[in-house]
Amino acid sequence: MISIKHRNYVRAGGQLLRCIDNHRPGRLIFLIGVGGVGKTTLRRNVLRAIYGKPAHWQGGMIPCIEVMTLLAENSYFNSRGLAHDCLEQMFVPNIDWLIDDAEARDFHEGGSALSKSREVWAGLSKDVTEIKAWSLFRNNAKARGLKLLSLEHASAMCINHRDKSPAQHIMNIMSLTEDIGAMSLMTSIQNGPKLWEGRSEIRRRADVIWLAPYDVSIKEDRQCFLRMLKSICERYQFRTADLPAKLAPEIAVTTAAVCGEVVNLFDRAAQHASDAGRVEIIKSDIEQAYYPKAELETLWQDVREFWIAYKSHNPAEVSRLATEIWV
Repeated sequence: MISIKHRNYVRAGGQLLRCIDNHRPGRLIFLIGVGGVGKTTLRRNVLRAIYGKPAHWQGGMIPCIEVMTLLAENSYFNSRGLAHDCLEQMFVPNIDWLIDDAEARDFHEGGSALSKSREVWAGLSKDVTEIKAWSLFRNNAKARGLKLLSLEHASAMCINHRDKSPAQHIMNIMSLTEDIGAMSLMTSIQNGPKLWEGRSEIRRRADVIWLAPYDVSIKEDRQCFLRMLKSICERYQFRTADLPAKLAPEIAVTTAAVCGEVVNLFDRAAQHASDAGRVEIIKSDIEQAYYPKAELETLWQDVREFWIAYKSHNPAEVSRLATEIWV
């Protein structure tokens, strides 16, 4: 996604930067937001700012890795698969997300150390047990100076067999990273709070960063949305310059004021214009790019779930308990 530096993006980016800079082994950082809000773009921009170019890392050191959390076993999360993927990053690190294409080629093609590392990894048994995989990962992460384990799509850990809870996976990662001397960053959609639900021992060691869409029913948010819309529209050509502003209420509805959805809307509109032999976008191009009812309902349901999770703190319950014990 293109980086659009609007208010919510800048605010969450500053929070993430501070959390990572305040290094505390075993600390958990959760980055929560609906799909398309810019979580991946934000995370990678912050990690680039902190860890810089791999060419500047000390020999053999890997301060940060990123692993995709997958539903690898019959659409269920498999912790052994995660252990294997984390271990693989210690030998064949994929840092394409951290650098541009030219630097990636230099990193992967140059240096005998990486070639030897690939050979070592190729020689390891793919049938290694989960316990052994985590042990090897821990030892290699310590030796390579790992400071941050970044897990994308972390909410996949919520999809388990009945005898396993997501909190068990989180506790394991928390203990593991503390032993290594690293922190973990978990990026998730709006159901991410289920990863720590009901577990105060996880929540008190976690920083939660919410990357929110705009609630255009609030005046300040509406103004921020309009500024974001204007910034996005600079990339496109319109028959009349004020067209996006005139359609702003409809655009807010069909995108739920989610940055990535706005970008995708205008990409679709631009394609409609191109198919009609035009460069300039007209009103009908945008209208044809609106989501059908079913997709629109799904999008808004995701946003509603986000706000429910975001506002889940309960001052009334705290007050009730306080009156019971403070006598």
